[in-house]
Amino acid sequence: MTARDGFGRSGSNQVDTFLRDLNVGSVLSLKPSAKYATGARTILRINNEIVSFVMSVSWQIRTNNIEINTIDNYFPDEIAPTRVQVSGTMSGFIVPGKSLTNVQVQSDALSFLFNKYITIEVRDSATDSILFKANKCVVTDSAHSLQAESPGNFSLNFTAIGWQNEQAPSLPEGYNGTSSGSLANDALGAIKKFLK
Repeated sequence: MTARDGFGRSGSNQVDTFLRDLNVGSVLSLKPSAKYATGARTILRINNEIVSFVMSVSWQIRTNNIEINTIDNYFPDEIAPTRVQVSGTMSGFIVPGKSLTNVQVQSDALSFLFNKYITIEVRDSATDSILFKANKCVVTDSAHSLQAESPGNFSLNFTAIGWQNEQAPSLPEGYNGTSSGSLANDALGAIKKFLK
């Protein structure tokens, strides 16, 4: 019986073939040529400025739906979209002179009522593709920690209106448009405004 090809099942050096197929060496060494996105080759910009004191960033997109139930049917009749929620977190080191309020990421005691939106962009430097971008973000809370014999660190949470990623926003295939002034067109207009 002949061993099938793939993942080092044939050839003299099965381990090398296995690692080559998975590209594990590139991921572990964080080389720019890695097939997978890594933090080492990611560029983070806040308000179009590269940020170096942030060590990690994560985001969550919730496309909420609601079940439409009918009488005498124990299955939902429809699943309808309700609201899109965008949120995320960042953490990093505290750098004197570059606090979150100093770089205008989070509002201070006086600017809280008048603070502008911030923009957050996460981009892959190897492919120049946008992994995440939101033009209207607000920092909702932050926490700071200082300990003896260790670097000070912070974490923050943010929420945003709309987002972009590697795939440009587009309408579903087969969408033919609706009459002028309809709710669908109003919603599409609002979405395009927030993505600018």
